[in-house]
Amino acid sequence: MVDPFNDVNDTIVAWAKRHGFQLMQDASYRAIYMGSEHECCQIWIEPPAAGTIQLHAADVESIDDEEMRADWSCTPQTLSLALDRAVAHVKTWFNRHRAQT
Repeated sequence: MVDPFNDVNDTIVAWAKRHGFQLMQDASYRAIYMGSEHECCQIWIEPPAAGTIQLHAADVESIDDEEMRADWSCTPQTLSLALDRAVAHVKTWFNRHRAQT
């Protein structure tokens, strides 16, 4: 069986290593978890399809059970930048309560 992530695995592994994430993976997705003092979010990557990759971020545990989700599309060539932007986006979620105090 051919790994649908074959062409982008190196990019994903390098991104996870650069940020110190533990990468979870199977044939249908790649995912990491990010945590703050009070919250946890997941970023996951769907297999490339027709030259497009779908990225998603969502809360796993959030303050006041707030629901958070964001979705992006990118190409294999822009995957590294899109993944870094997803991390930055999740960090804004973690910092949103600090801005209110």
